Amino acid sequence: MGTAGIYVPVAMSNMSKRMGVTTWIKSTLLGNVQFKRRGCVGMGTPTAGLKLGRRVDAAFKEVCTTGVVTDQHGAAAGRRARAAACALTSRGVRLVGANKYVTRKGLRTHIDGLGVDPQGRTVVIELKSTQASFANHRAAYDTPCSNQPTIDVGSISLPNTERTHHAIQLWFGIIAGGYRGGYVVIATSDGAAVYGSAGCKVPPAIFDVTPRPLAPPPRAVTNTPQYTIRWPGARTAAPMWVDSGAHCRGIVVLVSSSGTRRAVAIAVRKQSSSARRALAIAAKHERCTVGIMAVPTKGKWVCHRVPVPYIGPKASKA
Repeated sequence: MGTAGIYVPVAMSNMSKRMGVTTWIKSTLLGNVQFKRRGCVGMGTPTAGLKLGRRVDAAFKEVCTTGVVTDQHGAAAGRRARAAACALTSRGVRLVGANKYVTRKGLRTHIDGLGVDPQGRTVVIELKSTQASFANHRAAYDTPCSNQPTIDVGSISLPNTERTHHAIQLWFGIIAGGYRGGYVVIATSDGAAVYGSAGCKVPPAIFDVTPRPLAPPPRAVTNTPQYTIRWPGARTAAPMWVDSGAHCRGIVVLVSSSGTRRAVAIAVRKQSSSARRALAIAAKHERCTVGIMAVPTKGKWVCHRVPVPYIGPKASKA
């Protein structure tokens, strides 16, 4: 612990020069085109999925090395790790190790798990976790990307699906580690799916394609004259307006592209008299002639233009 930063092992130095195979798939095989599927439901959110995946990985490594999984990484992670282990056991696979580092030329990966199959061969385990149920996972697994349905690598054309991505990761571990087979196991919210490597082989030459750099993340919006609209549904309800700033928490001010009109907008769970009054008060303060209320309906933001009459002082009682 106290020697951190003093001595850097050679293996770690070499590791930093190689690209991770998952990054390589995104940057090189997918060409930095975002993987997006239409019509898939119950898949969860990327941020929550990333957090869950880290906990599931830790729980699975625990069962690979000790044979027992606890809930120290969370109940959801423990449940998925147990399901993955049970699914592999049902295939006759005995888990014997985890986190094996392998390389091939400019690529690297850490194999999630190692097992011994019924024939006594050491096999690679590629673990994936999802927020989706077993049924939703199966429905989405072979759905191609709507932005780029296929992946072309030389003369090879592959469907751009989640199954293909996982198969490529699995085969990189098999080839780089010198193993003869393996399994992809998907831990879902209510079970686990197992896919063998026999039906999803990819040519080793794929991994010799020169890596491309990963595209940088989108640049943050700066406070420049070219404002972007930040409130939900703005492009639907006010396509010719731009975001001019916030009036207060929850209410933003919009300006027409010509700069001649101003509007106030609010996003609420449902329409209410209090929300209308808040819009009217904001409109008076900002000298706006238009009010817009955004309400989520059936998974989409529906925007309503509402009147914003002048709110004067209440009449005093005689």
